[in-house]
Amino acid sequence: MDSLLLDELAPLREVASWQSYMNVIATVGRSIGGPLGGFLADTIGWRWSFLGQSPIFAVSMIIAAILLPSTTQTEGATIERIKRIDALGALLLGGSVLAFMVPLEVGGQKIPWSHPLVPILAATGVIISAAFVLVESRWAKEPIFPLRLLKSGDITKTYLIAFGQAAAQLGMMYTVPIYFQVSQRVSSTVAGAHLFPAVIGNTVGGIATGLIIKRTGRYRALIIFSAISSITSYALMLLRWHGETNWLESLYVFPGGLGMGIAQSAAFIALQASINPKDKAAASSGIFLAVTLGSVVGMAGTSAAIQGFLRHDIQQNLGDLGKSQPFIDEVIRKAAESVSYIDEASEPIRKVLVEGYIRGIEYGHGLSIVFSGITLVTALLLKERKL
Repeated sequence: MDSLLLDELAPLREVASWQSYMNVIATVGRSIGGPLGGFLADTIGWRWSFLGQSPIFAVSMIIAAILLPSTTQTEGATIERIKRIDALGALLLGGSVLAFMVPLEVGGQKIPWSHPLVPILAATGVIISAAFVLVESRWAKEPIFPLRLLKSGDITKTYLIAFGQAAAQLGMMYTVPIYFQVSQRVSSTVAGAHLFPAVIGNTVGGIATGLIIKRTGRYRALIIFSAISSITSYALMLLRWHGETNWLESLYVFPGGLGMGIAQSAAFIALQASINPKDKAAASSGIFLAVTLGSVVGMAGTSAAIQGFLRHDIQQNLGDLGKSQPFIDEVIRKAAESVSYIDEASEPIRKVLVEGYIRGIEYGHGLSIVFSGITLVTALLLKERKL
C-alpha cells in the first residue's frame, strides 16, 4: 500500500529515490529484528519478541491517521464498491500460496520430505491454483490479479528477478547466524550481529540506486550489477567459510546486502516502467508476492540442505564409529531440534555435528548462487524502458 501511495504522489524518477529509502527502512527493520530477537531470547524470553511489537504498531497507526493524505474520492455507493472486490480470487490465491508454502516450511524439519502430507499439500496447491486461473480468466469482473499481466515478458521478468534475489539473500541470512553459532559457539545475539554488514550493504545499495536512477533514468545495468555483487558474496562464503572465520572474512556478507538493496529498488522501478497505470495496484502486489515466495523458498531450501547433509553426515560418521542405530537416531533428533545440542555432545560427536552443519551451510550458499544466477540471466534479457 505504501508503494502505491508513493507512486501516486511522485514522478517515476522521484519514486526511485523514495522507494529506495522505504526499502532501506524496511530491510533495516527486518535485519535488526534478528539480533534483537536473539538478545531478547537470551535475556528475558522469546515472548517479548512478539509482545514488543505492539507499541510499534500502535505508534504506526497513529502516525498514519494523522499524516497520511486523505482517501481519494470514488464513485458509487459503498456496498457497490464492496461487491467489486474479487473475494473468491483472493481466497483462492491465498489458499494456493499457503498450500505450497506449508510443505516448504515443515518439510525436512517437522516432518520428513517422504511424509504423505507433503505431496498431498503440493497437489492441493496445484488444484487451487488451477481454480484461481479459471476464476480470474472466466468469471471475475475485476480480477484481483489480471493474468494478462503475465503475458508481458518484462513484467514476468521483474517478478522473477524479485523472486530470485529474495530467495538468494534470505537463504544466506538464514545461514549466517547458524554458521557462527556452530563454528564459534557464540550466543544468538552475537551470531545475529554478523548480519549487520549485510544491512549496511543494503542501505548503501538502496540509497545509491535511488540517486542513480533519478539522475540517469536507467535501471537494467543496476540489476545486473546487483546479481553479480550477490554471487560474489555467496561464492566467497562458499570458498572461505569452513569453520575458522576472522572478522575480515565475516564481511563477505556485505556484497550480498548491497546486491539485495540495489535489486529491490531497481526491480520495482523496472516494473512501474513496464505497466499500464491502471494496473499499478495489481502489478505491485505481484512483485511483493514474488518477494515473499522467494523468501520462503530460499529459507526452506537452505534449511533443507542443512538438515539433509547434517542427517547424512551423522548417520554415516557415527555408523563408522560403531554406534547403534537407536543412538544415531537420537543424535539426529536432538541435533535437528537445536544447535545448542553441540554443547551437550561429547567431543567425537561434536566434531561430526559441526562438520555436518558446515557442509550443509556450504550447499546453502551454492543454492543462493543458483538463485542469483537466475536473477542475472533474467536481467540480461530485460528490456530497459525510458523513464
